[in-house]
Amino acid sequence: MVAAERNELERENQDDKTIRRTKIDIINASKEENVDELVTQGIEESDNAIAELERVLLELDDEFSICQSVKSFELSSKLELRKFSGKICEWQEFWDGFSSSIDNNEQLYDVDKFAYLRGLLEEPAKSTIAGFSLTEANYKSAVELLKKRFDKKSAVQRAHVNRA
Repeated sequence: MVAAERNELERENQDDKTIRRTKIDIINASKEENVDELVTQGIEESDNAIAELERVLLELDDEFSICQSVKSFELSSKLELRKFSGKICEWQEFWDGFSSSIDNNEQLYDVDKFAYLRGLLEEPAKSTIAGFSLTEANYKSAVELLKKRFDKKSAVQRAHVNRA
């Protein structure tokens, strides 16, 4: 009988171990599910945050573009630069005004500066750069050609003497 009781106790002990292992497996499985859920939830929250940041960046890009357009519009509408007809004695006044308002404006692309320059030239000065197409690359070349032709101090002095 002692052996039977002993066997019974060993079986009960084995059953208890099996039950404990099952409980531990269930707890571990639920922890893994929680971890998976937490990871999935974290990824979703990160994706939502990234989407929100991208939306805000797009809004900022739109606002920046609008500000650039407004600045360009304000610049073109407020400035009343004198046109240059090619009279050598008027070159320096024209260039100083154009240079400070347009040429030195870092907010404008060279192609925009070139468009302003073309719009402010009258014949015969306009024909000096007529061969240049309106491109970013041609702006500096057009300016150099105008300076070469009209930025002559001695000719300006002679023109002023002849006027007097």
